[in-house]
Amino acid sequence: MEMWDNPLQAQQCLPHLLRQQGYRAHYYQAAGLKFMSKDLMMPNMGFQRIEGGESLPGHGQPSATGSTWGATDSAFFRQVLPKLEALDQGVSPWFATLLTVGTHYPYGVTEAEIERHGGAKLAAVANADAALADLLEGLERTGILEDTLVIVTSDEAHGIVKKPRQGKTLRHTVQATSLSPQ
Repeated sequence: MEMWDNPLQAQQCLPHLLRQQGYRAHYYQAAGLKFMSKDLMMPNMGFQRIEGGESLPGHGQPSATGSTWGATDSAFFRQVLPKLEALDQGVSPWFATLLTVGTHYPYGVTEAEIERHGGAKLAAVANADAALADLLEGLERTGILEDTLVIVTSDEAHGIVKKPRQGKTLRHTVQATSLSPQ
């Protein structure tokens, strides 16, 4: 929220800087935009187009697991991929940020997934991993990945437990990784 009262700091955010270089900056999130005032903060940071869960089918309805955070990671990525394809058809370069909610407690996972992965958090991470793999395959299939840098970050990189129910997190967790064009 420090950028709310400091326009000069907001102008130093990546979306704003990229727009100065001719990029289109888009923001998509699975949760509703009122969450954490994203409807107000994202334009302030320089995003031109902001879409939240409100624009996704079934928003506000509990999932099969009872989660009301927003679309599952896989559903969210499936619905955003065509938007990225449309962005890629434009003449100017683009920048997009996608925020998922699947790894946020209470984790929208089924009992079967919890059993298969040894815990709700582990199941949520496994689902996020599979959803990201599908998104990357989609980006590759459409040709977008040929000239697009993909950066994956975590806003809550507090680690995965070594063994279910052990309660200790790994000492070194990956907080960001990137996949760049060949």
